Amino acid sequence: MVFQTYNNNYYVAVPPEQVQILKKIKTGTNKIDQAISKPEKEIALLQEYQKSMIAEAVLGKVSI
Repeated sequence: MVFQTYNNNYYVAVPPEQVQILKKIKTGTNKIDQAISKPEKEIALLQEYQKSMIAEAVLGKVSI
């Protein structure tokens, strides 16, 4: 048994199988988070580019 703290007050016995499952879940969610963050960064860059293009068009720096 592995003992983990709960709210810094209580110790809860956790079977080793549950600890292994939790590690696999955390690894899986980390991979998912990384897969999501790349497109989010690309979207942010495209939005920034869109705003700059609109600003240049409004100021007459780019002909439409």
